[in-house]
Amino acid sequence: MLKFTATDLKNRLGDVADEARAGPVVITRNGRPDLVLLSARAFALLRKESDLVWGTAAERAHAESDYLSIEESATMLRRMMGETDGRGVGRGTARRTKRAETAKKRPAQSRRRKIAVAAE
Repeated sequence: MLKFTATDLKNRLGDVADEARAGPVVITRNGRPDLVLLSARAFALLRKESDLVWGTAAERAHAESDYLSIEESATMLRRMMGETDGRGVGRGTARRTKRAETAKKRPAQSRRRKIAVAAE
C-alpha cells in the first residue's frame, strides 16, 4: 500500500487519485496513518463483502438462537401491558379510543354554535 502525507494529498491530488484507482492509498498526518483512499469500485466491493459477512453472521445467529415469533412477541407485549378489554385491545388503548370518539363529536357541536353565532 502506498503512503502519502496530507500535504502531498493537498498538493498532488491528481497523482494520489491515480494511485488510489490502482489500489488503496494511506494518507498520513504527523507520521501516523489517518485516512485510506480507495477507488469507488474497490469501495463497492468492500461493502459487498462486508454485507455478505454480516448477513451470514446474522443468519447463523438467528439459526442458533431462541427468538420469539411475531405472534409470540405480540402476545407477550399484551400480557406485559395488562389485561385486555375483551376485544383483544389493552385497557389503555380502549380509553384512548373512547376519548377519540368523544372528541370527534365535540368539534361538530362547537362548529354549529360558531355558525349560529356568526349568522346572528
